[in-house]
Amino acid sequence: MGELVGFVIGWNAIIIRVMGVSFVSRGWSAYFDNVIGARVSNFTVDVLLAGSPWDVPLISPYPDVIAGLVSLSASVLVAIGTELSAKASRVFVIVNIVTIVMVVGTAFVYADYTNVVKHGGFAPMGIEGVIKGASASYAGKKTREHCYKRNEKDYQQTIFYRQLATVMEKPGIP
Repeated sequence: MGELVGFVIGWNAIIIRVMGVSFVSRGWSAYFDNVIGARVSNFTVDVLLAGSPWDVPLISPYPDVIAGLVSLSASVLVAIGTELSAKASRVFVIVNIVTIVMVVGTAFVYADYTNVVKHGGFAPMGIEGVIKGASASYAGKKTREHCYKRNEKDYQQTIFYRQLATVMEKPGIP
């Protein structure tokens, strides 16, 4: 019986990592394609699909070559070994941090700071609204912790159904 449990847990871990890689690679591909003006998606539709994108629910309208290459690269890194995989992971983390710094820096340069004080802008309720929102979030966390202590099974079922609803809500992840 223990072998079965180990088998299921092992394959579950693999599936989770495969899904993670596919979501990240699809996201990177979408960002890259957006930055270069949708040239990759247009080329793929024009050349591989003869100008007619797929019209199938829950999947991309075209084969995502960039996402496939990123996924394949990640698989090769893992297959080669953990040391190289760890180095590549560090590089990807650095790339992500640099990207975030660039986005935040660009936002500071091009931001319209009058939106911060205008009604309906960044903080329509002012600092008081920000504090109320933060305290409501904290109170929700404390309530959740209290419910967990009171009835662990209900809390676990709630988490399960929330995750299931999230997966069912976005099955295609564009």
